[in-house]
Amino acid sequence: MSRWWRAYDEAVDDPKLILLGDKAHRAWFNLMCVASLHEGVLPDIKIVAVKLRLPPQRAAAALAELVAAGLFDRREDGRFEPHNWNGRQYKSDVTDPTNATRQQRYRDRHRVTENTVTEGVTVTPPREQNTEAEKNAAPAAPDAEVDLFRRGKEVLGKSAGGLIKQLLTAKDGKTNLARAAIEQAAGKENPREYVGKIIRNQEPQPGQVSHYVDGRL
Repeated sequence: MSRWWRAYDEAVDDPKLILLGDKAHRAWFNLMCVASLHEGVLPDIKIVAVKLRLPPQRAAAALAELVAAGLFDRREDGRFEPHNWNGRQYKSDVTDPTNATRQQRYRDRHRVTENTVTEGVTVTPPREQNTEAEKNAAPAAPDAEVDLFRRGKEVLGKSAGGLIKQLLTAKDGKTNLARAAIEQAAGKENPREYVGKIIRNQEPQPGQVSHYVDGRL
C-alpha cells in the first residue's frame, strides 16, 4: 500500500528551507519520504545512503546538515526523525484508510450546499452580495494568522494569545516567520521560555552536529 506524508504550503516561506541549497533541499524531501516509510524515524545510515543514491559518508553529511538546520532531530536512542514529525503527521491518516475519502465527501457536500437552495431560500453567490452592512464589515483575519494563533495555543497553552501577538510583532507581522518560531519551540523542553527569548532577540543558536563515525552520526 502506498504511503504519504503531510506537506504544508507554508514550507515555501519557511526560513529553514529557504536557506538550504538545492541538493540539501532535495535530500530533505527524500529523507521525509524515507522517514514516512519507517514510521517517522530514519533507518540505518546504510539504508539511508541507498535511498539517497549516495555513499554512506556523503549521506551522513547530508543528514548532518539537516540536523544543524533544525529540520531533523536526534532521538535519545541515537536514531533521527524529522523535526516535529508527530505534531504535523496524523496517525489517523495511516490507520484509517477511509479518512481521505470521507474528507473528500465532506468537502463535496459542503460545496454543493453553498450553491443550492437552503430552507426554501436561494443562496446568492458571495460575489453577488453587496449590501451596505457587508461594505462596512471589518475584514476577516487572514487564514494564516488564525492558524498561527491556533497552533501557538496548542504549543504554548490556551492563555498564550498575548505571547503569540508579541512574537508576531517581533517578526514584523510576518506570520510565516512567527509560525516557524512556534514549530521550533514545539520541540523544546520549555516552549514558552524559548519564544520569550526569541521576542527578546535571544534566540538560541543551532547546536553542533557530531561527525560521521563508524556508520553513524
